[in-house]
Amino acid sequence: MIDVPILNFSSPEEIISNAEEVIETFKSFGVVAIRGANLTVEQQVFVTKALGDLTGWVPNNSSNFEQQYVENHKRLSNKEDIAGDKVALGWHMEHVEYDHISPIIGGSWNMVKFTADPETGRTYFVNTAKLYDTLPDSDKEFLETAYVLWSEPGEDREFVTKAVRQHWLTGEPTIRLHIAEPFTEPKNLARIYDREPTEEERSRFVILRSKIISRIHNDENIRIVHRWNQGDLLIPDLFKGAHAATGGFTSDQREFIGYWLYPEDPDTHVEYEGLAKEVSNRVARTEELNVPK
Repeated sequence: MIDVPILNFSSPEEIISNAEEVIETFKSFGVVAIRGANLTVEQQVFVTKALGDLTGWVPNNSSNFEQQYVENHKRLSNKEDIAGDKVALGWHMEHVEYDHISPIIGGSWNMVKFTADPETGRTYFVNTAKLYDTLPDSDKEFLETAYVLWSEPGEDREFVTKAVRQHWLTGEPTIRLHIAEPFTEPKNLARIYDREPTEEERSRFVILRSKIISRIHNDENIRIVHRWNQGDLLIPDLFKGAHAATGGFTSDQREFIGYWLYPEDPDTHVEYEGLAKEVSNRVARTEELNVPK
């Protein structure tokens, strides 16, 4: 496994004065950790927006849009019974269905509380741009022209996204596929080579997607790991970052304040309003936390 690169900066001002190093590390690895940050919520927003001014992500100082949430994985009822090196929160990519409107491209994760064993509650990543690079040329060509139809079981909603998209910052071809339930309909290839797919091509896509999922789940040579300290600020690239979390902790031992990063202000898209309501269940309950504002 590959360790997430850690930069040691102890104040918002020090982070911003070293913004070039932060951004270059983020671009190269797809994730960067700042140890010793110990940011308040206001300081986290300040840093996130300042870096957004340089990368183009939202939030930045040209936009009033902020989407905060708090994550302690309370919904994972058995996480404390799962070993610290075993996955408790399954592998996933963040809301690929938003690609047709405004995708989530990253996060700003401020670990305000971490009192668990340092070998537990890890976050795992796989860089899907680098994973794409390892595929045979024939599979690359196939995926580059693939459009995928996604549907949620029990929901009257469908959407089409590209299987591979150009990365918003680096320009790399990047795999953009749902890899977790409920987005696992077996015949979900919508178009290929700018035409309707054959049944053989539909089957090939299902097999290829399964191979990609298997690599993400099982190939430790491409796995990136972050072992948390309280006070860490982690900035993951969620456009190319499949990710998961390991167990061994309780909800009152591990909690971070997060901000979603977007390539533009989602409020500028009329379709976004409905999707925003879906995310609203994860919007911050900051008033319940004993965290400085």
